[in-house]
Amino acid sequence: MNSKQTLIDHYAADGLRERLTAGLAQAGLAEGPIDWKQLAQLDQFHTRGLMASSELAEALDAKAGETLLDLGSGFGGPARFIAATRGVHVTGIELSDLYVTIANEFSERTGLSDKAKFVQGDAAALPFDANSFDLAWTLHVSMNIEDKSGFYAGVHRVLKPGGKFAIYDVAKGTTEPVLYPAPWSPVPEFSFLCTLEETRHQLLESGFTILTYQDATTEAIGWLSKIQAAAPPQPDAPKRVTLGQTIGPQVLPMLRNMGQNFMEGRTRVLRAIVQKPISE
Repeated sequence: MNSKQTLIDHYAADGLRERLTAGLAQAGLAEGPIDWKQLAQLDQFHTRGLMASSELAEALDAKAGETLLDLGSGFGGPARFIAATRGVHVTGIELSDLYVTIANEFSERTGLSDKAKFVQGDAAALPFDANSFDLAWTLHVSMNIEDKSGFYAGVHRVLKPGGKFAIYDVAKGTTEPVLYPAPWSPVPEFSFLCTLEETRHQLLESGFTILTYQDATTEAIGWLSKIQAAAPPQPDAPKRVTLGQTIGPQVLPMLRNMGQNFMEGRTRVLRAIVQKPISE
């Protein structure tokens, strides 16, 4: 079975376009301009959502006019956030054609198409020239990449000397097994988790200098606990687009498994900033 196609099918589950269309219409966003903030419950497809994206942007010290490569860019939420708030010019690369189409549509509707653009491609085989980007980041993507060393070496190649790379990913814990389905994979065969120490070694072997390296699992558990404890919306509450419209009917079991994995030490959350040495 083709693992890449399986992952594309997983993320673009049957009826995705229809769910998004219906969700946007329900929220009164079927047509016309959209504020990027109105999509944050939908397009920040990673643990702790917009908070995590904001922390990474701050840690990168991203500045207006810099270029950033978003690896596994999804619907483009983090890219639009950093483009809108910091004036960064983002190129997102994403495996799914449908996700690329939707991401570019959202950039157009939010007025950010000049700063956040998306192309179809494989983050593990980057089609960009060496020394092309000031910054890079990846948010909950490496779990789907088997060749981690090749992935990190590719990011190192396309960064300019001194360029920083932010990593926010799920890592393997000390308890077995990891519970599936999870948001990044329906089954273990298409999930490629490494421990925090294995990832550190791979980054160093790829030529990066580690600036910060943190286990952010406790924060992730707190975030998931708040989601699970939240009261259901009242019938007269304003309608919003939600993560469920991305994931589909499996959203609840996936989030339950994610929380249990974190709580029981089956998985961890890594937050790191690494740098390509200036001398290169």
